[in-house]
Amino acid sequence: MKLKPESSAKISEIFFSFQGEGLFAGKPQVFVRFSGCNLSCSYCDTYHKSGKDMTPRAALLEILGLIRNHFKSNNKIFKPSVAFTGGEPLLRADFLSAVLPELKKAGVKVYLETNGILFKEYARVSGYVDVVAMDIKLMPDCKNSSLALHRQFLKACRKKAFVKIVLTDKTARAEFVKALSLIAGISKKVSLVLQPATGQNGRLGIKPARLYEFTRLAREKLNNVYVLPQMHKIWNIR
Repeated sequence: MKLKPESSAKISEIFFSFQGEGLFAGKPQVFVRFSGCNLSCSYCDTYHKSGKDMTPRAALLEILGLIRNHFKSNNKIFKPSVAFTGGEPLLRADFLSAVLPELKKAGVKVYLETNGILFKEYARVSGYVDVVAMDIKLMPDCKNSSLALHRQFLKACRKKAFVKIVLTDKTARAEFVKALSLIAGISKKVSLVLQPATGQNGRLGIKPARLYEFTRLAREKLNNVYVLPQMHKIWNIR
C-alpha cells in the first residue's frame, strides 16, 4: 500500500454507525468525518472544526480495521460501505484520490456526502464513488450557497445522486421553488429527500403545515420525493 503522505487531511473522527439521513437511513457504514467546510449554514449541527491530521495510509488502516470488525466476509445482506462526510469531503480531493482507489480494490462501496458545490473536485474522484448524497443549500439558511454551482454539480453526478434539502421555519419558499426547477430541469427522476431540521430531542425545526406545503410543491415537479428527518438523532446515535 504505497500512499503519498503529503495528501494528508484533517479528520474529525472515523467510526462505525448506522446512516441516519437520506435514502440509505439504517444502513450500517463506516464514517469518515472531515474537518472544515466551505459553507456556513445556520442549521449545521456537526462539530467539524477540529481534528487530527491523518495520512491516507493511517486513515485507510483504521477504515479497513472497522470494516473487518463490523462486516463479515460472508455477509450477503450488508456489503462493506464507507460514508465520507464532514464538513466537506471534497475540500480534501487529494486525500480522497489516494484512499478511494484502495477501497474499491477491497470491494468497499463508497458513499459521498457533500454540499454539492465543488463539482471540479468531484470530477477527480467520481469514478470511485458509488452513491452521492448531494445537498442543495438554500438562502437564507445558508448565506454563501449558489444554485448555479449546485446545477453544475448535479449535472456531473446525476446518475449516482439523490438530492437532500434541509428545511427550517426560515426556509424561503421562492428559493425552494428555484431549487425544484433546477432539479426538474436536469431530470424529474432524481430522488429528492426533504429533511426537516431535527433537534437532539427529535423535535422538527419546521411547522407541519409548512412541511406539507413544501412537500406538495416538490411532488408537483418531481417523480420521487421523500420526507425523512435526521433519524440518528431520533435513535440517539452518532
